Amino acid sequence: MGVFKSGRLWGIDYYDGFTRRRKLIGPSKGEAKKILAAKRLERTRGLPETLPPIDAPTFAEFVERYSEYSKTNKRGFYNEEARLLAACDQVRTSQLRQLVTIALNTGMRKEEIHSLRWEHLDLPNRSIHVLNGKTERSDRHIPMNDAVFEVLSTVQLRQKNDFVYPSTRKNGEHLRDPKKGFAKALRLAQIPHLRFHDLRHTFATRIVHAGVDIITLKDLLGHTKITTTARYTHPLADDKMAAVKRLDFADF
Repeated sequence: MGVFKSGRLWGIDYYDGFTRRRKLIGPSKGEAKKILAAKRLERTRGLPETLPPIDAPTFAEFVERYSEYSKTNKRGFYNEEARLLAACDQVRTSQLRQLVTIALNTGMRKEEIHSLRWEHLDLPNRSIHVLNGKTERSDRHIPMNDAVFEVLSTVQLRQKNDFVYPSTRKNGEHLRDPKKGFAKALRLAQIPHLRFHDLRHTFATRIVHAGVDIITLKDLLGHTKITTTARYTHPLADDKMAAVKRLDFADF
């Protein structure tokens, strides 16, 4: 959620239920911010009961509470991914389950998946060469696990295009963002406040929880700075306890 400028007009970017919307307000940035603040406060009415109520909160208090709730919700998502994958099978977007599976198991950005070409894949050696990332470090090789290998091998059987996921509307173009299909899957799975990009967070959290070092994760995600990677890693309470308990056996 935020404000943006289009030409001489200011607008707001906000969520209406499960749908992300953008709306132009007018030439005043202050007015746009005021309306966005009202939208944010309206959103508290839709938060689950797990978020403790705040008596007459200031706007700063609300932002802090909602931000923490949102982070916690996204960090714990990997326990709900089976529900999302099952919901993907119930929507009309036929490739959605495949796209979600690849994102969860590679950490690739949405645009990187959509614009994959067959020449970027080395199926015999189970490797994906990402050449279309947003930064220079995004040019990287990502190994395929069994889930990703199975998905891409299945797609290859009916290969008819240079793109792994070609557009269904225009020849020679790759698949466009299936926003409506993903939003419907979230509703069916009853998973609120999730963006496709959060699947990348889930990949990072699971990789760290599996014991992979942050340098390797940085290379897998294609980050330029280690500080960027650190934002994607959310140590679990048990991991923190295990870390400090190691000191019990340390010799000083």
